[in-house]
Amino acid sequence: IGLMYWLGQGVAQNDAQAVSFWRKTAEAGNLDGASGLSQAYYYGRGVGKDDRLAFMWARKAADKGHANGQYVLGVHYSEGRAVAKDDRRAFEWWMKAAASGLADAQYAVGRAYALGKGVGKDDAQAFAWFSKAGNQGYP
Repeated sequence: IGLMYWLGQGVAQNDAQAVSFWRKTAEAGNLDGASGLSQAYYYGRGVGKDDRLAFMWARKAADKGHANGQYVLGVHYSEGRAVAKDDRRAFEWWMKAAASGLADAQYAVGRAYALGKGVGKDDAQAFAWFSKAGNQGYP
């Protein structure tokens, strides 16, 4: 329901309602709720922008194997948001999410290989990961 309010699918788009549903489920241990709440804090939608809380909720989801939480945690390390910038740790989290099949993470892994950020530059690996993401419709 939180995602439906976030996206405005079947209901009027309402960030505050999305956050309300995500908070209830996240506090009950739901990983999708934690990941959604992380996004809300990351973008400042429905709540004040807060990188520390965005990181905290992403970490809760990532530590339990949630692919989107792992991807978002990688973004935090890549950008140095709420943590010290660390391309190697970003790559490690993206790789976990990419192995689960998350196209956003597969693209991030491909980009890391293409640029040599957090991992050695490897055009063949970059192509392979970009292809995996592209095969799922990632632009």
